[in-house]
Amino acid sequence: MNQDFEVLKNENDDLADAIDDINIVGPGFMLKAAREMRGLSQQQVANKLNFRIGLVEDIEVDKFDCSLPEAFNRGYLKNYAKLVNIAQEDVLKSYEKLALTQNQCADMQSFSKGTEKQAEHNRLMWITYLILAILVTATVVWWLQTPSEQPEPIVASTVETSAGDNNAPEQGNLLNESNANNSSVMPNGELTVSVAEVIKTKTKTNANNNVENLDKAAALAVEQTSSSSALTDAQVDLNNNKAVAEKVLSASIDTVVFTFAGDCWVNIFDATGERIAWGVKESGYIMRISGQAPFSITLGKPELVKIDYNDVPVDMAVYNAGNIAKFSLPLAP
Repeated sequence: MNQDFEVLKNENDDLADAIDDINIVGPGFMLKAAREMRGLSQQQVANKLNFRIGLVEDIEVDKFDCSLPEAFNRGYLKNYAKLVNIAQEDVLKSYEKLALTQNQCADMQSFSKGTEKQAEHNRLMWITYLILAILVTATVVWWLQTPSEQPEPIVASTVETSAGDNNAPEQGNLLNESNANNSSVMPNGELTVSVAEVIKTKTKTNANNNVENLDKAAALAVEQTSSSSALTDAQVDLNNNKAVAEKVLSASIDTVVFTFAGDCWVNIFDATGERIAWGVKESGYIMRISGQAPFSITLGKPELVKIDYNDVPVDMAVYNAGNIAKFSLPLAP
């Protein structure tokens, strides 16, 4: 960039020297000197030649109107030379040399201006490259310093039960198995897990295990005792334990089956206040829920729903079509 400035400076110096070398005596200087020798003023010349005073002034400073035809300027010079009595040929030759010199100066000045513009263009290009380099460097540094976003770990929600500290681990495992095997996915993407269903299944399994253990204990007691009283006591205990097991099996766990003939919004709570089903159920969907009665049920379109409570159909004709139905199961007598 400094070299460009040096070149431009040298060219300007050469141009100034060239202009000084080609300075000549113009026709205006010759005419003015002749006018003054004859004691004429510019106004007198203008009056005699029918020129404007401004035209006389311009001629004497070698200022010619380039928009006029060349013949006009030559005519002005001839008339002026004739008036002040100097050779017209000398004035015209001076005019031609002056025109040639002015053209050369204009060309040199144009070249000088072009060189100056080129140098300025080069400076702008270097500044542009520098700005682009800074932007690219800043972008790379920002990209390297920005930490990559890691997906947050998905924490599986756990279901807590209030069955007691001793049964908590077992019930938690049972609920997890139930979520994997016995969960029902609703049409709107909602996952419904029946806690009562899980408890009922586990209770049946424990009761069956207790019955088997009691049978084995009774058989062992019969083998180890020979007295009729011991056998009788073992049978009584066995019967009592079986009755307890059967009572557990027949605990108040009720089942309700909903069959939807059209899209219907539902909202269902069991006796414990737990919300066990909600949302819009699509036409043709069959939903089975279990829990502790009574159930609090709200249906958006009861005429589109068929309900079986503990395998017994529920009369839905009592609810008006198009109205929201709110009722409890089992129905009050």
